[in-house]
Amino acid sequence: MRLPKARQHQQQSEIDTARTYQRALFEAALAGLTWPSVYGGQDLPADADSIFEEEAQHFELPTSPLTLALKVCGPAVLQFGTSRTEGATPGSHAAREELWCQLWSEPEAGSDLANVRTHATRSPTDPGSSTGNKIWTSHGARC
Repeated sequence: MRLPKARQHQQQSEIDTARTYQRALFEAALAGLTWPSVYGGQDLPADADSIFEEEAQHFELPTSPLTLALKVCGPAVLQFGTSRTEGATPGSHAAREELWCQLWSEPEAGSDLANVRTHATRSPTDPGSSTGNKIWTSHGARC
């Protein structure tokens, strides 16, 4: 699906604004408050994120395009990833300016991850391919 040029420009502007904002947060030591310092975080306890979110709710922040990377995927990689997956992309995780998407809904399973049929395979010539069908992709057009 191709978006009209005006909408593409608007989305790119939103992404650029979100990246600039995230970079400023990182430079002010306000990004990744609870993330490990080795990934650009502050090593603060979990309630630091809650306090920041409570204060930030009073403002309209331009973070939407980066939410999956910073709030869902990044923390999952940090908690469950290996040293290989944690270092899969350069730069500090807390300063992430990347767009990520989710691919976890299937025609037969919906979002019930216990019943998904898609699986990933690795081979010496193809480090990552998957099989299966997805019915929606969160932020897919932007990624």
